[in-house]
Amino acid sequence: MPVTLHSLLLASAQPAPLHVLGVTVSPAALTVLLGVARVIVALVVAMLALRLVPLIERFVMRRATRRAAVFDESQAEEQQRVETLTRVTGSVARAVIWLGTIAVVLGVIGISVAPLLAGAGIAGVAVGFGAQSIVKDFFSGFFILFENQFSVGDTVTIAGITGTVEQMTLRITVLRDAGGTAYFIPNSNISNVANRTHGFNRVAIDASFGPLVPEEKILAVLQGVAARLEAHDGMAGVILEDPTVEGPIDVVGGAETWRVVVKSAADRSVEVKRAALSALRRELAAASLGYEAGVIVERAKAPAATP
Repeated sequence: MPVTLHSLLLASAQPAPLHVLGVTVSPAALTVLLGVARVIVALVVAMLALRLVPLIERFVMRRATRRAAVFDESQAEEQQRVETLTRVTGSVARAVIWLGTIAVVLGVIGISVAPLLAGAGIAGVAVGFGAQSIVKDFFSGFFILFENQFSVGDTVTIAGITGTVEQMTLRITVLRDAGGTAYFIPNSNISNVANRTHGFNRVAIDASFGPLVPEEKILAVLQGVAARLEAHDGMAGVILEDPTVEGPIDVVGGAETWRVVVKSAADRSVEVKRAALSALRRELAAASLGYEAGVIVERAKAPAATP
């Protein structure tokens, strides 16, 4: 067969076969094998990374549980908050891992991800202005849950609105006030929170005594109130610490103001205050004390009967 210039050019254009471990492999086959190897490595790395996701979830769970222990969070509230944080953290981590793996696989099979990323970037800029507040809502909701700022059932004041937290998601918080009106507040609008039922509450009962009431009698009355509360059957497990008596804390018009402070469970403070006022009324009656123009004074004794 005669050798022509055209046959020489064709022969020079074809790459020479390679010899790997005694096996002759064409460059095209080697390229395919390398691509398959890259896909396998990417999948293996993805599987290993997915195995690390539970470690991240357990780390978040430990931090969230530690915060719950600090704030005396109930078991139901703790479980709800930890499950939400764990679910969100795991979903985000898995999404990032799979997106990275898909990008590698697309690059191996010859689909360039650069145009896709560029198109996504342009679309992201267009959508980002409208979705910016939604992203802020999700980030704010995540940290509200993580830091245990409030939970469902808490009485809070947010953006000047006081009510009970009826529903809470990563995007919005639903408050219902005493009148029954529901307020839907985006989490990104929550900057300051006043939580009145976070873990525990302090119930303070103030009483003003006239200047003629001896201090020893005042102390005996208020200590009797504290003793009645501790002995109350319905207060077992509700009063978290021994009630304390403080005073005098103020003097107005000669009347001294004293205070009984009770540390109670957050959701039972109304019952504790009601029981404390009832105990105060009973102690005042037992000590022959009563109210006169809002001040506690000695009750006038009945005149002695004339013979």
